[in-house]
Amino acid sequence: MNDQHDLTVILRSRFPVVAIETHEERRVIDLLERIANLEAQALFVWTVTDGLSRNGRDNSVPLTFEPMQALRHIYKTTQNGIYALLDLHPFLDDPINQRLIKSIANDYQNSARTLVLVSHRIELPADISRLTARFSLTMPDANGMRQLAQQEIDAWARREGTKVKGSREAGNQLVQHLVGMSEGDARRLVRHAI
Repeated sequence: MNDQHDLTVILRSRFPVVAIETHEERRVIDLLERIANLEAQALFVWTVTDGLSRNGRDNSVPLTFEPMQALRHIYKTTQNGIYALLDLHPFLDDPINQRLIKSIANDYQNSARTLVLVSHRIELPADISRLTARFSLTMPDANGMRQLAQQEIDAWARREGTKVKGSREAGNQLVQHLVGMSEGDARRLVRHAI
């Protein structure tokens, strides 16, 4: 499975809202950034602490720290693109936020603004759920974990200026134990093992 291909297909299918349940925000943003670059789309990221900003730029859009303000800005802007909203889940019960999300979604034909909701858990009201595609990141297999472990070993060796020593069997057992974990958790465990 290829996450980039699969998420690109979902975004091209013109769903106005995409929900991604994960603890790996950075991985999702990196994935969205690659897709946005390849698809020549703008990528914006919102958090309650930073407001709404174009990904990779330090300045945020004024007065977009509150979810309602950010959604209102997205609704009124003519800037097409991908709008990643991180941890919006506590604010989805607010009827004004629900109305704004529906308004953005219903206006998709006129202005292609895709809302990508990213959080560890996303429970959507039924009328928003029907406008939403769900996407799940794949977990690396044994080969992916082996590559991940090697990346961490190489990074440690560069930082410390010495080689990592250990048996091949121990490395193989570590990789087998990592299969099924998220990339972030696996990286932390490899660094701990080193």
